[in-house]
Amino acid sequence: MHLPLQLRFAILWFDDLINLQFPLVDPIVASFSGGAVGVISVLMLIEANNVEQQEKTRCKYCLGT
Repeated sequence: MHLPLQLRFAILWFDDLINLQFPLVDPIVASFSGGAVGVISVLMLIEANNVEQQEKTRCKYCLGT
C-alpha cells in the first residue's frame, strides 16, 4: 500500500505526538479522572433508572398528583 508522502508524514507526526504525551500524564491524575468519570456515569444511570421507576408508579389519569 503506497500512501502519499504528506499522509505518511502526518501519520508519523501524530504517532510521535501521542507517544510524547503519554509520559506527561501523572498516573494518579489519570486514575482519579477515570474514577470520577466512572462514578458520574453510574450515578447518571441510577438516576435514569429511578425516573423510569417513578413513571411506572404514577397514576395514569392524574399524572401522580
